Amino acid sequence: MAIKKITEEPKITDTIEIDFVITDDSGIEIDPYRVDVVVVYFIARDFTSDTYNKLDETVGEVVTTMFYTDAIPVYSFGTSEVPAWHSADTDNAFITKNDYDEDGNVLVGNFTAVWNPKLAREGDYFVCYTWTPLPDSPKESSYIGFIVYGDTPATTSLPSHQTANGKYEKLLEAYLPEMYKLRLIETDLTPDVLDRFHKAVAKGFTTTEDLANQLIDLMDANVCHEAFLPYLSNLFRLKLRSDDPTLWRRQIKTAIPTYKKKGTLNGLKDSLSSAGITFQSLTQYWQVVSKSTWVDSFIIDDEDQTEFTLSKLAILPIDTANFELYVRYHDTEDYVLVANDYAELTNSEGITTLTWITDAVIGEPIPLEINDVIKVVYKIKTVVNQSIENYIRSLPVSDKRDELLVSNPQKNWNVKLISPDDAMFSTIVSTAHPFHHPIIWGRVRTEFAYSENVYNMDEYNGSLRDSNYPCDIDKSFLDSCTACLSSTIAIDVEIEHLSNDRIVEASEIIKDNIPFHAQIDSINYSGAVNEYVVPPTEDIELLIFFSMNENILIGQNDFTRAIPNSTDTSAMLKRNMLSTSSTAVSSTDNAFNDEIVLFAPNYNFSSLGVDVEPNTQNLLQILSGPNTGTYNVDTPGTNTLKIVPGSPDTIPFPLNTAAFTFNLSNEITSDLSANITQDDLYVFSESDQDFLELDLVREIDSATPSLLIVTTGIYAGSYNIYDSRPDNSLIITNFPATANVSNLKYRITNNTDTNTLLNRSTNGEGRVVVTRRGRVSTIDLQDDWLVKTNDYIRYLTTDYRITEFVDASTVYISGYTSGTVAGVPIVVYNRLITQGTGYVDVRGMYLTTGVDYEVALDIQNGSNAPLTPVESSSFIENFLVLIDSNYYIITGWDGTRIDLSGPKSAWGIAGTSVSYQILQYDNVSPMDHTSQQYDHELVTFQRIDRRGNEPVTYATESLSMYQQMMLGSAALNNGVSGNEVIENIQTNESVSFSIEWDDGTIEEGHI
Repeated sequence: MAIKKITEEPKITDTIEIDFVITDDSGIEIDPYRVDVVVVYFIARDFTSDTYNKLDETVGEVVTTMFYTDAIPVYSFGTSEVPAWHSADTDNAFITKNDYDEDGNVLVGNFTAVWNPKLAREGDYFVCYTWTPLPDSPKESSYIGFIVYGDTPATTSLPSHQTANGKYEKLLEAYLPEMYKLRLIETDLTPDVLDRFHKAVAKGFTTTEDLANQLIDLMDANVCHEAFLPYLSNLFRLKLRSDDPTLWRRQIKTAIPTYKKKGTLNGLKDSLSSAGITFQSLTQYWQVVSKSTWVDSFIIDDEDQTEFTLSKLAILPIDTANFELYVRYHDTEDYVLVANDYAELTNSEGITTLTWITDAVIGEPIPLEINDVIKVVYKIKTVVNQSIENYIRSLPVSDKRDELLVSNPQKNWNVKLISPDDAMFSTIVSTAHPFHHPIIWGRVRTEFAYSENVYNMDEYNGSLRDSNYPCDIDKSFLDSCTACLSSTIAIDVEIEHLSNDRIVEASEIIKDNIPFHAQIDSINYSGAVNEYVVPPTEDIELLIFFSMNENILIGQNDFTRAIPNSTDTSAMLKRNMLSTSSTAVSSTDNAFNDEIVLFAPNYNFSSLGVDVEPNTQNLLQILSGPNTGTYNVDTPGTNTLKIVPGSPDTIPFPLNTAAFTFNLSNEITSDLSANITQDDLYVFSESDQDFLELDLVREIDSATPSLLIVTTGIYAGSYNIYDSRPDNSLIITNFPATANVSNLKYRITNNTDTNTLLNRSTNGEGRVVVTRRGRVSTIDLQDDWLVKTNDYIRYLTTDYRITEFVDASTVYISGYTSGTVAGVPIVVYNRLITQGTGYVDVRGMYLTTGVDYEVALDIQNGSNAPLTPVESSSFIENFLVLIDSNYYIITGWDGTRIDLSGPKSAWGIAGTSVSYQILQYDNVSPMDHTSQQYDHELVTFQRIDRRGNEPVTYATESLSMYQQMMLGSAALNNGVSGNEVIENIQTNESVSFSIEWDDGTIEEGHI
């Protein structure tokens, strides 16, 4: 990937360097205090939109105006919280400040931002940068426009339509006579001028041929350039949806089959999908009508109108549970429920008349004016189940029209909508089916054809009959269905990158693709973000690691996999032919463990944020067992923490390895002179009393608050009411109890005890709940140290949880009972683990000797090795340490310290006296055993010793020097003698990762 500046015609496959200069108001270059943010915008154009923005760009003295639909941010350097570059922290900058140019001249105010335009589109861009000149000055901004070109060979799907690279350059070079390529003198510019001229001509020819070759692509939605897709869609009179050219191509290719499915559910799904919108669900509502009540509405067209004829015959007298009267005034849109007294119903000759009584309620007359609307709900049949009836009346009305804006047909208040997934659906719609009796749309006049001769034709002409034809609908039509499918639907869709424009697009698509008679009740939009998230690292703790690389069989015979070509078993190579052992040292000294560790398999301490610098900034509290105490920790690992001994407690030996509980905390800050006040919380309540209705004066609002007066018992007295709670309880002050108290007789008065607000002196059952707590006044915890609730304050040897902040330097702690103290030291901790389960163990082993055996035994590869090691039997790999019948290999040798590896022993960090032997294995060549006969056709000895070099042919798998001794010590520790076989199985497991950054660099590593 090439690196180009914005002035070098960069392509979408290049890494782009954006150079910009920051100046003051007079145009002088300056180094700002801070570069706040640098944002790269893509100039989006919509060829079918009639709205646009414009951007003026000045090049020299020429001002160019760019028109565009939207500026879409595609990349940002820095955020509102972390600036792109800060003069006080240049190490963590998102952009680079250029101090010198290529010639070494000093630069001021010059910056470079490196942008890798992955998944970017070709087109116009501009970069906007904002800076703060001085710490206390306002922000300023500027911008630079540039173009990112496409890379056709990298993106085209039909490379055959592209002119071959360098075609015309090669032709012009081949047909140019050689005489024009030669320089007659050093200053002859003819070859250079001709070369540049040919390249310019070749570029023009290449562009022309590309255009000619790609004419066929203009009709192919797969390969047509995205700028021409709107024109291609015009062939179908198709409006492109979304701003993704990939989806545009899909919409064009599926335009005809999608149009054929218009009005169907599959057609709606496909149309939404092609616009990048996910169809979730469609709900078709059922319509129901109450069988017991009816709703009529009347528009007032005469100020003196007071009588109205109802559609149905009402059951009288009025049933107040099934009668409702509403008024909508002409200047409002809402109906107001009024008293039933304003209407009087009378039945006469099968017709019910409603009479409006203007002054039915004394002092509240309601005169009706023109364009006022009254709505009445009345009973027409006996109500079988009142709860079901009330539920039906609460359902939404199917007819959403405004009755003042329609005249034919009249508004239908009686048809309600219910969803199939409604809990009451099966109860209300007992027989759910879409069939019903024929709908009578209106009445038409009977007419006969002129030519027909019908007896008594004049009698029948002009008579009225019911019509089942929808075109004959009249203004009195009401849908007669009582429980059937409606044409009203609700649709749920999910839109990626939800915005106002996308909502409009989704609405238009739905309206274009639903059946013509369908009515949309609601469209529910949900937003989605489709983002690639790197999966989290998974830590797997295995108690047993088992994975076999290969089996290496170790015995006395066949110490390599090469067996001499001999049938005589006495001629077989044996391990003791390569070495003879002797006791180099036999003594008694102290053996140690390197450290004591906390092992907790449920926690990854390396990612928990344990503060280990310095050690005094953390606290391990072992809460149970013989190791109970407080410690500091260090060196967090995957499941282990090093316990620092004696800070202040120590771990006794022998170790108790039983499980225990522990807390782990990080120290945040401390204060040597904090003040702690015993400030218990007293909450008073009584279950059947509503204190919120009382006219209380709270202490937090007034210096003369209301009083809670306990009238009897040992707690009799007056207590200020400090505050009231939403749960109908009161906070009181200075109550003398330290535990909960119940069955209190009391009364509540105003501050002067002259106005009793509530009297429960005889039958009161008040209750006070006491919460023990302390109020700590200390340094600024919230602003300076970012302390938060649920952190802990440690006073003496007890941890108290912070429950509430009064202000930045005053907090409440729970469970405090030690009274009021002043000028005491406290430590504030952030609790990392509470009540965790762990174990103690030891890690690392070493032996300290009274004699420097590294020098005494002439160790060739210890920590103090000679500059030129000699071939001898004095390498670390030639020695084993024998302690209590256990063999240990030596992993390091530094003077009097010998680091060991082998069976784990808990010697302790204070050390344990042990008797030991240092065994030395001298190298011996098998050729020295002259009594043995060998046929070495399969064996080639290069060098015979124990440092891991191959003693046989190159086909033999190599083993490291420590593996050689591991095999020997394993055999010895397991009592191998003769030809017994020991399997040494070793496994290694690792997790590797590769991170590709936005700038194209790749970082690799392993865990």
